[in-house]
Amino acid sequence: MGMSEGHDNLCSERQERTWYGFVWAVMGFGAGTGMMAPLILAIELRDRVIGGMIYGGIPLALVGLAYGLRRSGRLSNHPHAGQPTCSEEICDVENASGTRGGVTMIEMLVVLAIVVVLLGLLLPAVYYSREASRRMGCQGNLYQLSMAMSHLLNAKGRLPNPPVVGTMNGWAIEILPFLEETALSDGLSGLPQLDSPAALALAAMRPAIMRCPSGYDGDSDIPTVPASHYTARLDRDVKADRCGWTISDLPTDSRIAWVVSPEGGFGSDVSTWSMPHTGGYNQAGGGRRAHQGVWYVEGR
Repeated sequence: MGMSEGHDNLCSERQERTWYGFVWAVMGFGAGTGMMAPLILAIELRDRVIGGMIYGGIPLALVGLAYGLRRSGRLSNHPHAGQPTCSEEICDVENASGTRGGVTMIEMLVVLAIVVVLLGLLLPAVYYSREASRRMGCQGNLYQLSMAMSHLLNAKGRLPNPPVVGTMNGWAIEILPFLEETALSDGLSGLPQLDSPAALALAAMRPAIMRCPSGYDGDSDIPTVPASHYTARLDRDVKADRCGWTISDLPTDSRIAWVVSPEGGFGSDVSTWSMPHTGGYNQAGGGRRAHQGVWYVEGR
């Protein structure tokens, strides 16, 4: 009875201490991710977290696992080394009865580590493939908007008028007929005020082509009116060779309503974190004597 009781105590002690490996692995993973994610500044927040998991979390998780197992006596000289362990006793009994032993803690931790490594390799690939698809969709939208601007120039002999403060007008409204949005264009014609109930009801229906797949999907600073995802720069001097335009993404933290037709571009103070496409943005342009084109601009 004394020897059996001693082995039972050893088994319970080892089972308890084996959890140290798991606990230290989890703590190491969290600490490594937390330390590495803020240090990876070249990419945006989601990728920094994934990078922190791969470059910091997994190595420290393995270190924590080794430390925990060392404390349990599996990787160092243990006072009970050479004595049958709990798992060995179980295996002897189960082999004698013809049944198979269960999964041990160390096997579970190894499988868990392999799964984490595979997920760390898979998630960035999935994210980048989805982002590439969103970027292509955004470039298609910008190309159509640029073509609509070209049709407006050819039809009216001018570019859209500058926006009037406090009203719904500007380039985003004037190109609507050339985007097959005639009903919306008719409802928003005549410089309606921003607080007009009838105009606000129409403004809530932003054309799908003016939505960037990676843009902010909530309301603008005008309730119920979606935020603009695109901004334009217009050189309205139609007599000059430089007459033309560029249309580009807005930062994801912009809350300008689409019906006010924002004009301008990215300033030098815009962080790459707020750019919609992995630290950069799309841009399209054209002009009276310029070819239509769409391109991607890397963040500064």
